[in-house]
Amino acid sequence: MNRLIALSLLLCISQSPLASEACAGKVTSTLDYPGKCEGRVAFKLDKTGDRWLCALSEKSDTMVLAAFMADTGISVRLELSTAGSCESIVDYQKPLYMSTYK
Repeated sequence: MNRLIALSLLLCISQSPLASEACAGKVTSTLDYPGKCEGRVAFKLDKTGDRWLCALSEKSDTMVLAAFMADTGISVRLELSTAGSCESIVDYQKPLYMSTYK
C-alpha cells in the first residue's frame, strides 16, 4: 500500500505542468528596470536566451552584479513550464533562490 501511495505521488509530481529546476550560467547583461523588477536588478544568463530574470533582494542584486563583474557563474532555481529548458521562462521571472559559483 505504501509503495502504491509513493508511486502515485511520484507520478503526480512528474506530470505537473511546472517543474522547478536549476539554471546555471554566466550573467551576460544587467538592467535597472524598476517597473518590471520592483526596484531590483534585471539580468540575463547565457542559458536563458533573450529572457530577463529579476533579482530577489538587495543581497541578490549584489550577487548578480558581483557575478557579472567577476565573470563567474550564477545558478538560479526557476519554475519552468518545460522541464530541462532554461529558455522556457517568462520575461522578468523571479527565481525561487540564487547562488554563485566559480
